[in-house]
Order: sequence, then C-alpha cells, then structure tokens
Amino acid sequence: MKHLSVPAVLVLLALPAAAQQAPRELSLDEALRIAEQANPAYRSTQAQVREASARERQSLGAFLPQLNTSMSVGGSMSAVRVGVDEFGNPLPAGEVVEKTSTDTRHGLGLSIPVFQRGRMGELQAARADEHVAAAAVRVEEGRLRAEVTRRYQDAVRAERLIALEEQLLASAQERLDATQRLFRIAAQGMVEVLGAEVEVARQEQAVEQARGEARKAKLALGEAMGTLEVADARLSTGPAEVFDPAPLSAD
Repeated sequence: MKHLSVPAVLVLLALPAAAQQAPRELSLDEALRIAEQANPAYRSTQAQVREASARERQSLGAFLPQLNTSMSVGGSMSAVRVGVDEFGNPLPAGEVVEKTSTDTRHGLGLSIPVFQRGRMGELQAARADEHVAAAAVRVEEGRLRAEVTRRYQDAVRAERLIALEEQLLASAQERLDATQRLFRIAAQGMVEVLGAEVEVARQEQAVEQARGEARKAKLALGEAMGTLEVADARLSTGPAEVFDPAPLSAD
C-alpha cells in the first residue's frame, strides 16, 4: 500500500482551487471599446456609411473619361493562270501565280463626358446619403456610449448593494447569536430569539435578491454591448462622481 506524503496531499488539494480561474476584470473604457466592435445597431450604421460611399464612387465613375481600343486583322489571296510576272513579261499557260495580301487595323478612342445633368443629380444624391449616414454613425455612437455607461454604472451599484446586504446579514447573524446566548441564561425569551431568526432569514433573502439584481444588471450591460460574455466579469471601474452644479453660472 502506497502512502502520500503531506506535501503531496497539499498539492492535490490545491489543484481544484488553481483550476478555477479568477473572473476577468472589465473597465468602463474596455466595455465601450467592445460595444463599438460588437453592438449590432452600431455596426449596421457603419455598414450604411460604407454602402453610401460605394454608391458615391459609382456615381463619380460616370464622369471619368472612357478609353476604347479596337483591332482588326484581314487578308486576301488570289490565283491566276495566265498573266504577267512582276516585270511585265507574259507567263506560259498553266502556271499559276498566287497573290496574297493582309492588313491589320488598330483603333483607339477616348470619350469625355461634358454635360450629364441626370448623372450630376445622382452624384449629389449619393454624396448627401453619405453625409446622412456619417451623421447617423455619430448619433448612434453617442447613444451607444451613453447607454453602455449608464448600464455599467447600474451594474456597479448593484454589485455594491450585494456587499451592503451581506454586511447587514452579518449584523443580523451577530444579533441572533447574542440573543441565543441571552436565551440560554434566561435573559431573553423565545419570542426575541424567533424574531432574530426571522430577521436573519429576511436578510438572507435580501442578499439573494441583490445578487439576482446584479446578475440582471450585468446581462443588461452585455445586451447593450452586444455580447453576454461579460456576465461573469468583475467590474473594475468605480461609480461615477456626483456632478456638482455649484460652479455653473446663471448665464
């Protein structure tokens, strides 16, 4: 029978803890960056800009010079039995003189559009569509950043509420322990003990409810970002500072 030494046992007990990876940290800046890459609505507006830019280039192509080239090759051949040679001397009958000729033609044409009123209207419309699409991207970017920031702060507050409820639960448990000790020495009655137990149970329920709200807030954050992988992340950015309107002037 083999026996494990104490250090080996400690190593085996530490393996499950080492296998559990710590939750990833997610800052507000990283959440905004992921949202710009993964949010479907924002990516759709960016695609509309690319599509409008392609239509503008297509409309602009109608005003570019067009170059046309052509080439043709031809040939002919003839044969005569009676005639003269190249020097004008008569040839004897029965001899055949073959004549072959070939020709090659090349053509090059350049056309420049001078006035195309309809094409100009299409180009102006395409440029206007591109400007509208670019403005829509800026609007969607502002809306996305505001929504992600708001939901991130909601998730941060929900996580901090868990810590607060856990502290209240610890206080309720301490009061229950103290009441039970007083009950054992007949300094408190059963009613007080039952009341302390009810308070502990109520606070345990509040802790679970706070955890559920925090989970819901993280899922809402992931929905705004376009990915639900952040549901188990630990939010590293603290709550936003309270805005003080005192420095603002009436003007």
